[in-house]
Amino acid sequence: MPAGKFLYGDDKKEVELAQFWIAKAPVTNAQYARFVAETGREPPDHWKGKDPPQKIADHPVTSVCWHDATAYATWAGGRLPTEEEWEKAARGTDGRDAVPSANRIVRRKNDASSNYPGKSEEERQYGKGARVV
Repeated sequence: MPAGKFLYGDDKKEVELAQFWIAKAPVTNAQYARFVAETGREPPDHWKGKDPPQKIADHPVTSVCWHDATAYATWAGGRLPTEEEWEKAARGTDGRDAVPSANRIVRRKNDASSNYPGKSEEERQYGKGARVV
């Protein structure tokens, strides 16, 4: 990310950061498995062993504590971003929401409170029968 100012937090306070690097994609289970194999760290509990289930190998790794995430980042030659760095990378410099649907609820068709007929952009984005309210 280039050095410069951005609008930070709910109050959109102007903050200036130095240039920093951040990964474009989350760490996958397969990548994290290499770290587990080379360092002897414990894998996430849902793996049921030292390797992730094959069907989730290319999915983002989950259920990793902060200490293990920090150890992974160091092992990979980097570091975890600060809160401000993460927000600048997620939000950009113009103050947009970091997660556009963060304040909305996703419901499925079979949810008793959902009466949404037909296919929508939300359904294409969040899966069959989903809607954002």
